[in-house]
Parts: sequence; C-alpha cells; structure tokens
Amino acid sequence: MTARIQPLASTDLPALEDLVASAGYRPNALMTMAKHPTLLPAILQLVQSTARATGEVERELRTLLACEASRNAGCFYTTTHLAHSVHHQGVPLAKLADLDRYATSSHYTERERAALALATVGGTLPMGDPAPAFERARRHFSEAELLELVAAVATFGFFNRWNSLIGSELEDVPGELVEQVGWLQAMRRARQGAAA
Repeated sequence: MTARIQPLASTDLPALEDLVASAGYRPNALMTMAKHPTLLPAILQLVQSTARATGEVERELRTLLACEASRNAGCFYTTTHLAHSVHHQGVPLAKLADLDRYATSSHYTERERAALALATVGGTLPMGDPAPAFERARRHFSEAELLELVAAVATFGFFNRWNSLIGSELEDVPGELVEQVGWLQAMRRARQGAAA
C-alpha cells in the first residue's frame, strides 16, 4: 500500500533529530506531518508530555496502553511502532506477544490488566461504557496516574486516525517485530485484505 500523501524526503528536520537518534530510523508519519508548518512541533510536544516524559506511571506501561488502544483501533502502523518502542523500553517479547490476551496472561499483573482495560475501551469507537474500567483502575491508580493513562491512550488516538487516513508506510526497523508477534501478523493480514 502506498501512502496517500508522501512523506518529506528531506533529512534536515532538527525537531526529529533526537527521536531519529533513539529510534534508528525516520518515521514516515512524522515526515508527512512535517509538511504542515506547525503540526509536527505540536505533536512532538504532546508525545513528549504524555508518553516519553517521566511521570507518575512508568513509561513502559503508558506505551503499552497506547499500543493496546491502537491495536483495538485497528491501526497497524501505529500499533507496530508502539510495540517496537515498548519492546525496546524493556518489555519482554513473550509479554508483548500476549498483549491480545492480557486479561488472562500470566505475563501481566492485576495492576497492568486494570490499566490495559482502560486502553481497550478507550481505543474502540464507538466507545463502550468506560465506567467499569475506571472503577477497576481506581483500585490501583491515583487520579494523577489515571490522567496519565488516559492522556497516553488519547494521544495515540490522533496517530491512529492520521496513519489510517494517510496510509503511512511501515519502515523496516519497526517492521522487523511483526514476524515475532502473532497478533501483529494478523493485523498485517487484515490490512492487506482490506487494501485488496
């Protein structure tokens, strides 16, 4: 599938240098956003605030929530990027491979399951009733922590829509993870089937 709007080919984007250095590749989605003069800096600030910065909730869990929300939204590009990111943050491959079964997997704690339940309901539109997920999460998280969890889910809701509309093409580096995670392979097959 070819992107509906091609990303910039330029490598002269100082705003991306730290991200590129840590990721090891240039994300096509961000290179496309860079065509809009004010969008990329705003999005990078939002991602820094909600997903990358030190917070009350550990960064790995916030990224895992964003990944689960994106998986439920059906955005293969964003989900693959987040799975790649969380794996490189230290989440073991076996745990990541069980994300689609977090509710029963021994790789996840009750605290993580409660947070992921928020991501599951938050990643789906129309959204089901979030009250049960919030009630469960309140047993494990303070209000400040809940705000961080919701912010991570909501931030990547933007990316899910952006990448699905644009048809962002997956880069080789995050794409390497697909062959190691069954549910990512299933998402890729669904995306290919929809494009056929």
